[in-house]
Amino acid sequence: MTTWVRCITITAFISAFGYSAIAHADTWRRAGFHGGNTRLYTGDGDWFPGDWKGECGGTTQVASGVSSNLYYGFGQAGCGDGNSYLNNLLCTNDNTANYTYTVNQANGTTLNVWGHNDIRDNSLGDWSAGNYKAVCPAGWIVTGLAQTSQLQNARLAGVRCSATGMSGYKNCAVHSWNEPLGFRGDWDPGWYKMQCNAGEFIKGIAVAPGYGWSDDQCGVNPGTIFSQDIIGILCCVAGP
Repeated sequence: MTTWVRCITITAFISAFGYSAIAHADTWRRAGFHGGNTRLYTGDGDWFPGDWKGECGGTTQVASGVSSNLYYGFGQAGCGDGNSYLNNLLCTNDNTANYTYTVNQANGTTLNVWGHNDIRDNSLGDWSAGNYKAVCPAGWIVTGLAQTSQLQNARLAGVRCSATGMSGYKNCAVHSWNEPLGFRGDWDPGWYKMQCNAGEFIKGIAVAPGYGWSDDQCGVNPGTIFSQDIIGILCCVAGP
């Protein structure tokens, strides 16, 4: 398992939110979960049996992004769903780097977003209209994702949330695929990426509606979104 460490000064970001500027070591890892599990923390047991899981842990407990091949159109098996799947979960140390909160993965809960919403905090409203959403409880963050265990057409099914010591959160924003890369650069070369900004954590996940897969996608244009594909991530900043 490779760990990336980069020393940066985040003066602009920190000052924008009212904190003094600090220099810190930004540490991140990739937790791959297509074709198997990569779990940097296993003390919470098998929280989504039968599915492939990527889970943050150790010195990188904060889920900050996800990557995908983002292939839509014709599946490799012939006329059918797009052969899209998730590749890596981006795990960072944004909580300790900014000295704002602790993460307790021993105190966790699992959200099931397969074909429906699983919202444990309604204070944020409908931030992704028309899509299914998994939202962690107030004061909790995403620390793991689970997708169905198929090499072709794998879909997001479960989200793992962990308790934190944060006093609150604010400045939440939705991020989508292939936005400009942030200060970490291209953290998963060759893959489409969706990531939070510096100092943010994933609070919720939105997926395209529908249970299972479409019956007939013959002749659809590339770029068509199929059911259970991730549409966006809700990223927030810790703070009162």
